[in-house]
Amino acid sequence: MLVTFVILILLAVANVTPFVREGKEVLSNHPRSRARRHVAELSIPEATTDVSGLTTTAGPKENCSTADDETKFGDPFTLECAEQQIFSSVKSSYCSSLSDRAWTFRCKGVRGEDKLLDECFWSPFINDFGGFISFQCPFNSLVTGFYSTFRADRKDRRWKVKCCTPGSYLVYNCLTSLPANEWNDVMDFSSPSAYYMRGIRSGVSAGKRDRRYQFDLCKLKKPDTQNRYHG
Repeated sequence: MLVTFVILILLAVANVTPFVREGKEVLSNHPRSRARRHVAELSIPEATTDVSGLTTTAGPKENCSTADDETKFGDPFTLECAEQQIFSSVKSSYCSSLSDRAWTFRCKGVRGEDKLLDECFWSPFINDFGGFISFQCPFNSLVTGFYSTFRADRKDRRWKVKCCTPGSYLVYNCLTSLPANEWNDVMDFSSPSAYYMRGIRSGVSAGKRDRRYQFDLCKLKKPDTQNRYHG
């Protein structure tokens, strides 16, 4: 009995060892195990990035210079034409960091007339902050001055307009210009030689933090004093 029991134990040990070896071989040859091993091997090396040849370049610095303008960003201003002159051209540059424009205005006289403009007056504010502008000088008058004030928390300007009547002359053949500027871009507007500025219009964009401007322009003529009807 004892001899038989020992023989059975020896046979059992002999059968277990090959099973374990075979199991290792099967595990090592299994495709799924190879895939896992491959992933593990790829994850072992430490990820490194060679930045020795890279440089950091700052974005272009915004130019908010007012060297070429008559006004400064964020400041109030009053600009008026010389006596007997009317606004004829407008230039403007935009500064996005301040959300404001700097301005330059040019004036011209009425051709062939030395003394034409007489009665002048200032309008009240023609817009609220963030509001539209649609203003024409009343009483047959023309634009000869602008006053403007800026409010930083509203990122916008309010405007007043100086108007002067052209004596006995009448405005006629009036038109509204196309937008004189794109959002956040420069403006360079000049009225045609025979036209004079009578009004200003503006849409506003809170997202762009800017305005687009248009101008009302008119020709001038002497009234027809000839009596066409005889009684």
